[in-house]
Amino acid sequence: MRPPRKSRGGGPGGDSRRERGHGHGHGQGQQRQGRPQRPQQQQRNRPQQQNRPPQPSQQQPAGPTTQLFFAVWPAAEIQETLGGVAQRTQRECGGQATPVHNIHLTLVFLGPVAYERLIELERLAEQVGAPRFALAVDRVEYWRHNNIAWAGFEECPEALRALVGQLEKTLAAAGFRLDQRPYVPHVTLLRDARRAPAQGRLPQPVAWPVEEFALVESVQLDNSRVYEVLHRWPLTGS
Repeated sequence: MRPPRKSRGGGPGGDSRRERGHGHGHGQGQQRQGRPQRPQQQQRNRPQQQNRPPQPSQQQPAGPTTQLFFAVWPAAEIQETLGGVAQRTQRECGGQATPVHNIHLTLVFLGPVAYERLIELERLAEQVGAPRFALAVDRVEYWRHNNIAWAGFEECPEALRALVGQLEKTLAAAGFRLDQRPYVPHVTLLRDARRAPAQGRLPQPVAWPVEEFALVESVQLDNSRVYEVLHRWPLTGS
């Protein structure tokens, strides 16, 4: 059985599009709550620490489960830069800023997944091949229906859509149930924001080279969540 892990502290105004995958939350806390143990055969070394309302990946999965999603996980310096954007936006719009260490771009949200399927997920991810690409985060927008301020880009790179499409096709073929709404790439900056920012354009785009994607676990800590990268896969050359 997997030993319990120690607790640790720690995505346009009036847009009719609805985002996929804000259910995994964010934040930091002090005490992990009743987390089930993973079967012994699923253990492996993990790298150190490094949004959609959730859709379940299976109906009533058997055994202990955990919340999972695939994401593009930024380097620490990019998290810091986007964290600065979040802080500036918070001063104008109120709300709760996403902690810097939780900043990411969701690719596919899985929801609750049985621990016994983790190795299967990793094997499926190994089948996905997509080129490297770069993001230029150049705007901050606001969803009024859920009071979320988020960062994005004017045009979604085709390589990003291809990566999401490959993941969704591979996962659906293996029986995972996925959100059927159109993919809207976004980086959650604020929750419970009171209004949209007056200026939607960033004065300087944030350059974000994407060379890998990751499987991430969303872990409940008290009244909030932290994210832990479980595994990373490199993207191929452009």
